[in-house]
Amino acid sequence: MVIQQDFVCHASATSVGSTDATRIQAKRLLIVEDDLLLAFLLEDQLADMSYESLQASSVTGALALIESERFDGAILDVNLADGTIYPVAVALNERNIPFAFSTGSGKAAISATFRSRPTLGKPYSTHDLQRVLTAMFPDPKTS
Repeated sequence: MVIQQDFVCHASATSVGSTDATRIQAKRLLIVEDDLLLAFLLEDQLADMSYESLQASSVTGALALIESERFDGAILDVNLADGTIYPVAVALNERNIPFAFSTGSGKAAISATFRSRPTLGKPYSTHDLQRVLTAMFPDPKTS
């Protein structure tokens, strides 16, 4: 684990399969959560589902990661110590990166601009997380 400024970088599951020839690159998610316990729990749940993740605990840290790293998607806590997550949502939206919100305040607390995005209500289960990931990354065979 490497701690840098206000974000944490972790190595997670990167592939599935038994040989280099059959490895499939895992999706990489940005986790923005200012409660470190919740962030680590989410990271573990994602790793169990073969996702990689990077964490940020602030809007500033998340925006820095978006500029410097590649992400396939993100899970965003709505209310952070340094403000609401909406500047990060705008940056992800501009890059066509799918994202979901995580909040203990209900969907009504999310800005109307983003209310159609998938939302995890805190506390959430692994099943809830899987449902949101499926909404973010629909199977092209079933679309």
